[in-house]
Amino acid sequence: MTVTNTLSSVIPTLYAQGFEALRSGLVMPRLVTNDFGDEVRNKGEIIQVPLPSAMTSTPVVPGAYAPDPQNIAPTTATIPLDSWDESAFTLTNKEYAQVIAGVVPLQLTAALQSLAATINASIIGLYTTVGNYVGVAGTTPFAFSEGTPTEAIAARTILSQNLAPVQDRALVLGPAAFGNALGLPNFAYYLNAGDKDSVDAGTIDRKFGFNWYEDQQIGNAVGGGAVTGYQTAGALTGTVTASATQAAGLTAIAVTTGASSSFAPNVGDIVTFAGDSQTYSVQSGGVASSGLGASASGTLNILPAKQVAIGGSAVAITMKASHVVNLAFQRQAFGFAMRPEAEHIGGKDPDMRMTMTDPVSGISMTMEIRDEFHRTRVAYSALWGVGAIRPQVACRIAG
Repeated sequence: MTVTNTLSSVIPTLYAQGFEALRSGLVMPRLVTNDFGDEVRNKGEIIQVPLPSAMTSTPVVPGAYAPDPQNIAPTTATIPLDSWDESAFTLTNKEYAQVIAGVVPLQLTAALQSLAATINASIIGLYTTVGNYVGVAGTTPFAFSEGTPTEAIAARTILSQNLAPVQDRALVLGPAAFGNALGLPNFAYYLNAGDKDSVDAGTIDRKFGFNWYEDQQIGNAVGGGAVTGYQTAGALTGTVTASATQAAGLTAIAVTTGASSSFAPNVGDIVTFAGDSQTYSVQSGGVASSGLGASASGTLNILPAKQVAIGGSAVAITMKASHVVNLAFQRQAFGFAMRPEAEHIGGKDPDMRMTMTDPVSGISMTMEIRDEFHRTRVAYSALWGVGAIRPQVACRIAG
């Protein structure tokens, strides 16, 4: 029996199982500003995600004619579709027959979990644009001794100070931080409040202005790769200062190292400036790629823009240590766009390559099936892009 004679039976099963595995492995896409569409795109194309225009209220003045309405100038966030990954596996003839019979092969679940982890990690990686920071590097937050979710309250304050809408705020924690939070007395008291289901399920739901989620990737390595949601700090030794007389609002800061000093930050490092309570994230294109040696000068690129001007004297720069990055954010902080993949030039047998969009999650996935020697190759792929939209309405909670 050839592959094409059984495709009508196997494709629905493979798609249904594939979407189920993707949904369970994706935490971040549904929490951020997302843009799903059904138009076919190629890698590298740009998606414009619409953002609402700012509005102000005006006093009502009775008169013969209504005043002109405000001009609406909605903006857009640009997100390139620059990620195109696949996860493939092979089925023996026996396994292929089992799929037709409805049996889920282990390779299928593993393949989709790998693809889901890659998509999810790409959104988590946007934390490098977030300069807001609470907690202590190297210390898992929400320790039982705190009694209250101190870091969540501090993050909530920062989001509100940056005018984040109160709706759609999420707090996404790695397993260690989420485990600590479950043990806090405030949450354990749910039993007395009649919220026994949350305790039994090990969930927190909406508390202190956030919807709480556990993301198993944060602070962990997946598939032997790099740790997701973990900032490895660069080096700052001796004395590093921001040069005198620099205005507020700058994102490029002139810096100088002292004798026997050096400065080699990594993208995403958190730095502080004396006399300024705001924390800042180091961006690409900062000091020289190899860092600054002793008695050297360079430019440090940061986000957000410098909140406090530097007066007539240089100010000291300090840097936070390596830390797990748990995230508190409002939906507008980050963007995620996904589109169905365009057909390859030259085309393929349409029965062997299909693209579908999950009606539940909006995720688009392409599946290709190819008959090989005594086995069948199955590959799942996806085309997507991510981008920071309003990183000022996000906050790291260090662990």
